[in-house]
Amino acid sequence: MGTYGALVACGGPGPGPPPAELRELGRRVAQHVVGLAPTALGTPEDELGGDGETRLLAQGTLLEPGVPLGRYLRDRGGLQVWDFLRFQCGEEPPEEPPRDPPASPA
Repeated sequence: MGTYGALVACGGPGPGPPPAELRELGRRVAQHVVGLAPTALGTPEDELGGDGETRLLAQGTLLEPGVPLGRYLRDRGGLQVWDFLRFQCGEEPPEEPPRDPPASPA
C-alpha cells in the first residue's frame, strides 16, 4: 500500500455522471498525479513539456509518454479535469481561511 493519494475533480463533457470509461480514466489521472507529482493544472491545449514539467495537463501520460495528458484525455472521450490534490497519508490537510457563514433569510 502506498503512502500517497490523490483527489481529482473531473467530469465528462456533458451533463450527468460520466460513463464507466471516463470514470476509469479519472482513476488513471489520480494515479498519474500520485506518480508524477504535478503542482499546477495547466490547460488541455498545453504542448508536451520536458522531464521537469509541473503542469498536469502538459505532462506525458504514463501509458503514452510522448502525448500530453490534456490531449490524451480529449482524444479518449473528453474527460475534463478541474482540479486535483496530491497528499501524503497522515499529513495535515492544507489550512484554509474560515468561510463566512451563509446569510440567514430575511
